[in-house]
Amino acid sequence: MTYKIAFTLIAVAGLAACEQPEDLTLNRADYRAFAADDEYARDRLSITPAGDIPTGKATYEGHIRSEATLNGEDDYLVLGLLDLTIDISDTSTTAGSGDVRGSISEVNLLDNNDKGFEDQAFSGNLTVSGRVVGGQIDARADGVLKGVLSDDVSRDSNGWDLTLEGNLRDDDAEVATGTIYGGTDGTTDDYNIQLQGGGRFYAERD
Repeated sequence: MTYKIAFTLIAVAGLAACEQPEDLTLNRADYRAFAADDEYARDRLSITPAGDIPTGKATYEGHIRSEATLNGEDDYLVLGLLDLTIDISDTSTTAGSGDVRGSISEVNLLDNNDKGFEDQAFSGNLTVSGRVVGGQIDARADGVLKGVLSDDVSRDSNGWDLTLEGNLRDDDAEVATGTIYGGTDGTTDDYNIQLQGGGRFYAERD
């Protein structure tokens, strides 16, 4: 009887440890739409002159997206939602300068190489902080994201550290856009994701 109880407890513990990936909140169609916005902003919208950037706070909503590697394997896509608050000072000695704050949420992973890890959404958000100087954006996004990314089907976590570099664009700084790069920082080493060349962020002023 003792052995049966022990085996039952082990089986229950094993089932409890088995985590399922979270359902996608963004998909491949979203990735393609994001890429089209990025291309339009890069090729068609001019950089806003520093003196034309309105002072005060403005909120922006948009996205991030990039090709990525997972644990050394390529052919993955990462995408998420970006919210920014940009506060342009009216007393700065450099026009078009101020603080950048915000978050990246609903980060999703798309697997294009059929290596066994399911498409999934990560749990957790990244916090964005930085500066805009003369209309040029330099910010970081960091935080912990969790997903099911190992063969033992457990919930894995790691810290992320991303860099956003870009500009305010269009007539009155209607769009914030630029490059995004970085990846996991080895906080726990449960998994390793690195964004590849061509990563972009894009956000429109509300």
